[in-house]
Amino acid sequence: MTTAQKISAKPSPAAFDPDELSRLLSTELTEPLENALGSKEEASTVKGLVKTALRNAIARLSRAQQSIHQLDRDKQRENLGRRKFKKLAAGKTAKTLPVADLTPTEVVEHGLVEMSVSQLYRATQQGRFYCAKPRGKSIGRVYPAWQFVAPVTEMLPEILAVLKEQGECHVHARMVTEEDDLMELAPAEVLAGRLFNASEQLRPEQAGLLELPALERLGLVKKVFGKPSRQHAIG
Repeated sequence: MTTAQKISAKPSPAAFDPDELSRLLSTELTEPLENALGSKEEASTVKGLVKTALRNAIARLSRAQQSIHQLDRDKQRENLGRRKFKKLAAGKTAKTLPVADLTPTEVVEHGLVEMSVSQLYRATQQGRFYCAKPRGKSIGRVYPAWQFVAPVTEMLPEILAVLKEQGECHVHARMVTEEDDLMELAPAEVLAGRLFNASEQLRPEQAGLLELPALERLGLVKKVFGKPSRQHAIG
């Protein structure tokens, strides 16, 4: 069982049954009230008022307990998510590019963009980001995490515009495919100035390319996208 499943499986606080408790209290009060008031009718009226007040109070208490429990579960999930994506969020300053695929909700909840999910969708339609289908699935969408790393986010719209003009439909494959004209680096790596794999040994000329100013790297990638590409995805 995963940590998230354990959180979901955590039992709720014991719920009170207002009707059952009211019935029990009524039974306990019958004799004392009749003795104190000297009248079964008056005792019945008082019991009715007490039962109603007790039922309402217990119902409010149960709802409050359920709300507190839900807030506690939400907090646990939030903390779990923060731990899970701590390294990813720090990827903006990491030495390598992240290769994770994120759902739209994950992108937003973990601060990779300062927008809502609907705004992220609109930004994607406007060509600021791109998404792909989840691996092994025919529906849904995921966002490759590398595109949220600086300075890629600022340069990506120009690249996506070029690919759109060419009618390119395999955007992700083009981004993570090694290119001969980029010294066997992927366009994503050249844009970011970083590799996907930290253990890969850079040749001197590759290191020099990655150290070029961002605008020069952007120009090289735009130039390459005007030529056929060999399909050898690495991200």
